[in-house]
Amino acid sequence: MRLWWHRAAICALISTLAISAESADRTQAPAKATATSPSVQGVGWKLFPWRSKTATTAKTSAPTPPSGVVPPPAPPAEQPVDRVFVNSADEAIKIVKVSAQAETPILAQPAPIAPTTTENAVPPGPNGEVETLVANGVTLDGLISLADTHHPRLTTAFQQIQAVRGRAVQAGLYPNPVAYSASPQLAGKESQYNGFIAQDIVTAGKLKLNVSATMREVQQAEFEWQATRFAVITDIRTQFYSTLASQNRTSTWEALVKLASRSRDVAQKLLQAGEGTRGDTLLFGIEVDRAEVGLANSQTIFTIGRRQLAILTGIPDMDFEVLTGDLEAAMPEYDEPTLRYQVAQANPAANIARVEIDRQNILLQRAVVEPIPNVNIMGGYQRQVRGEHQNMGLAQISVVVPLWNRNQGNIFAAQSQVAGARADVQRIELELANQTAQALANYRASTQLVAKYEEQIVPKARETFRISEQLYAQGQIDFLRLLQAQKTLLEAELARIDAQEQRWRAASTIAGLRQDQQFP
Repeated sequence: MRLWWHRAAICALISTLAISAESADRTQAPAKATATSPSVQGVGWKLFPWRSKTATTAKTSAPTPPSGVVPPPAPPAEQPVDRVFVNSADEAIKIVKVSAQAETPILAQPAPIAPTTTENAVPPGPNGEVETLVANGVTLDGLISLADTHHPRLTTAFQQIQAVRGRAVQAGLYPNPVAYSASPQLAGKESQYNGFIAQDIVTAGKLKLNVSATMREVQQAEFEWQATRFAVITDIRTQFYSTLASQNRTSTWEALVKLASRSRDVAQKLLQAGEGTRGDTLLFGIEVDRAEVGLANSQTIFTIGRRQLAILTGIPDMDFEVLTGDLEAAMPEYDEPTLRYQVAQANPAANIARVEIDRQNILLQRAVVEPIPNVNIMGGYQRQVRGEHQNMGLAQISVVVPLWNRNQGNIFAAQSQVAGARADVQRIELELANQTAQALANYRASTQLVAKYEEQIVPKARETFRISEQLYAQGQIDFLRLLQAQKTLLEAELARIDAQEQRWRAASTIAGLRQDQQFP
């Protein structure tokens, strides 16, 4: 009976210590570890006087909206850290894929994690989507839809989110117990045998802080996915309008070949009527040859552009002949202060930097509580071979005394990381402002050039060529005047297409900086 009494006493002692330590950890640990409320609670301040009671607050840098601009909606409220504390893989966090259609990024929400499969290891095949797109007309929206489904860069970025989710699960797992068995004395009937189990009780909410810091990494990975997606979309938009411009150039060269051929035919008729010369006919024939060479070059560039567009979409074998689009479509007007504010709010690079401030503040809290020792409890049973009354229980409680190493260096380093993260937000906002200003300058310059060509230069060049062609057919002007009018028209048409291409490329850059889902 005494043996069983010893066992029962040992079990009761271990249970009491474990429950007490776990209750203290849950009640004293911070309920929510964020950069805006970074106060750290744990074991009493009197036991650890080196811990400063001064709370470290992080003021996330955010640009001030210009006058007349309605600020974007605030992001959804973050869930308390208690809801993301996990003790097993079944209680892990499922990170919702960032939706570019949403006005604000979708942050992580606690939910059971889905089992890992290999179904999404590589992007799925087109499955008839390409044929449908080609049959209905290859549009920009159709190409972006294909890229969303099949581009491997998006798959890689999404799997990176999954990897960080796994680290978030691991960060919240409780340490495993350790089982021991030994024989402190081997001497026949005097031999002793024992067995015991030790468990570390994590204090001061360290696991919750670990999970909270890793959850910030999950948010950053989501923003990285969003940045990758819009990088792919911006590349597709830019290449689409460059290829569409090549398509229009090809049409312009085809029209020029017809015009040059018609001028050559007129020159031949005048020669047959005795009103022209052989030299005029040869020169017009040379112009036809030049136009045909220009047409062949334009067709080659158009073919290569289509192939590049298919590769950027993620389906290199996709084949199509014609793009459906309009370089003369109406374009939006941008106000520079408003645009700069919108880019600073929506661009993933700035949001990643802001989340980094939160993460570094949490890591600072984690460094502050690191010296608070975890409690190691041990309970076991020892039996001596001789006699029934030699059975005994074993119990032990141990902690590390933070006498010399109080994590001072890591705390100082974490404080420096917080200051650096704040400065990094300002640096990224300045870089985005510079990119925005450059893109807006290119957009406005090309827009002015397009307007000049469409409203004045091209109409005048067309009218000049039409009049010159009629006068040459009537013999009122020489072939040089007609040839000059023809070259002027060609140069004006090609320059107009070049200006349109530059305008659309600049607009695509602005849309990428501002993360525009709808474009134009």
